[in-house]
Amino acid sequence: MQDFNSWYSSEIDLLKELYGSDEVARCLPRIREIFEFTEAKWGEYVRSLGKTPVRYLLIAEAPPWSEKDKEIQYVLDPASRIRSFMGAIRGAFVDDRGATAVECLAVLAKEGFLVVDSLPFAMEYTKKRSSKKYDQLISATVSKYLQPKIKNSGLEWSPEVKVAFAVKRNARSIMKSASKIELGGKEVALSEEMIAVNGAGYPCAKRLKENFQLRA
Repeated sequence: MQDFNSWYSSEIDLLKELYGSDEVARCLPRIREIFEFTEAKWGEYVRSLGKTPVRYLLIAEAPPWSEKDKEIQYVLDPASRIRSFMGAIRGAFVDDRGATAVECLAVLAKEGFLVVDSLPFAMEYTKKRSSKKYDQLISATVSKYLQPKIKNSGLEWSPEVKVAFAVKRNARSIMKSASKIELGGKEVALSEEMIAVNGAGYPCAKRLKENFQLRA
């Protein structure tokens, strides 16, 4: 396995410009730990899809940051608690409000839903998204992390795959550097209409239903 720090050395340098070298040095061991955990869970979910083609792709920002004394939370981990992000996804796809996390993930896999992050670094980005340094970091990780991750997933893709974004400013940063994304050999144009968020700029079940053209 490629060493995380070496593979993402230039992107980590950009992260340092955004947060400062000392803060990144403090957080980096935990960032790597969260990365390895969430990548493993993402891989497990991808395997659960099997030959089911991806019909709905949700592009998010990054796994949630947490300090080392707290449990890692991740939307595709059946052991994680239901947070607002998963709540929005459940609201769009899962009819049974009492369904367990395991049952919800099974429904999502059956529907051909996939979520993928644009950043491999779990950090708190709320106050950083308006920075040009954030745009530069996103530009770097879209080509180094997001697109290769999709390309190397081995997944089947529906020719009618629908794409949505989970975070408004993150989506706009992505679209500053990439006008399209390659999914299963097909280029899909990215647009503002794909941003599926509420007035606060975060995922919304209603908007996800509209963007993915799901039942009302």
